[in-house]
Amino acid sequence: MCLPLIIGTCTGNPHVSHTGTCTGNPHVSHTHTCTGNPHVSHTHTCTGNPHVSHTHTCTGNPHVSHTHTCTGNPHVSHTHTCTGNPHVSHTHTCTGNP
Repeated sequence: MCLPLIIGTCTGNPHVSHTGTCTGNPHVSHTHTCTGNPHVSHTHTCTGNPHVSHTHTCTGNPHVSHTHTCTGNPHVSHTHTCTGNPHVSHTHTCTGNP
């Protein structure tokens, strides 16, 4: 099952990429990968139940913030919020089915 709070921290050159993976129930598992310069964009892909799968691309300056909410089955809904300087870390909170 997905832990309530997952913190992913960039390793190596944080300007290049970071990956955060939530494993457990495939209905709520997901992978988040940032490629290239995070000042430009990143893509978040949710895998598992096709009813809640989605792709989110953030463009512009993510230093401010963005929020992505996956709605539908409340057991697999989740919210992803990036705050502060994404060069350091990001926090992903899964809500609904623990």
